[in-house]
Amino acid sequence: MEKVRQADPADRFPLMKIQRYFQNDSGHMCIVMPKYGPCLLDWIMKHGPFSHRHLAQIVFQTGVALDYFHSELHLIHTDLKPENLLMETTDTAVDPVTNRQVPPDPCRVRICDLGGCCDERHSRTAIVSTRHYRSPEVILGLGWMYSTDMWSMGCIIYELYTGKLLYDTHDNLEHLHLMEKTLGRLPSEWAGRCGTEEARLLYNSAGQLRPCTDPKHLARIARARPVRDMVRDDLLCDLIYGLLHYDRQKRLNARQMTMHPYVTKYYPEARQLPSHPDNRPTLRPPPVM
Repeated sequence: MEKVRQADPADRFPLMKIQRYFQNDSGHMCIVMPKYGPCLLDWIMKHGPFSHRHLAQIVFQTGVALDYFHSELHLIHTDLKPENLLMETTDTAVDPVTNRQVPPDPCRVRICDLGGCCDERHSRTAIVSTRHYRSPEVILGLGWMYSTDMWSMGCIIYELYTGKLLYDTHDNLEHLHLMEKTLGRLPSEWAGRCGTEEARLLYNSAGQLRPCTDPKHLARIARARPVRDMVRDDLLCDLIYGLLHYDRQKRLNARQMTMHPYVTKYYPEARQLPSHPDNRPTLRPPPVM
């Protein structure tokens, strides 16, 4: 957190910044941070999913923050989820058509909980990410990098739009079967590349995923639908599929997410902002995913 604060003293990028820290008389470390609004999970639980415009604003801001985090600081967050995206303010507005409370326009957010982030030198065989936002390469012990953050963003964006978890499970085998129902078949070559004994046991001798036997798991798998059936907007669907690509080299990076046509359509003002990649000529190339 101190590294983030020192690297961005002008607060150009929407990451949580500590203001100061100190030890009290008993030796306890105290960290002072700004007061922000609710996390995005609390918002959708209270007010429902976000509109396309507000969602595009969230996508843009998180993309700018992650592009800086990945490309400039060479850090991986490892635990992106709606609880770790905070609104900057508690202010709300009222939609004149629906009379519902809505976020301010623009909806400004911050990525928080940076304490678990790691750099490129970190062992990438460890289990990271909260279960529902965990990438397949983490589950199977295939090694992970910046792209695991982008997988988490795909799951988050789906949830912020639908109000529902994409992968509501706590079991590895069920999780992989749900991926196949929502995104298509997992790459067959993964069966022979699993990095842990636990992951290898998810496949049979023929290199196929073992079937689920738990009735509750089977029921959830049966109810699962392809992402394209649940997200009717073509551009949003393209964005989510791009972030949930099985091939990490083809998965969208943070800068590509920021500049995606979905953002351009629903938040066209982003193109004029100083934080837009086109307006930052000294940008470093995105890192290898």
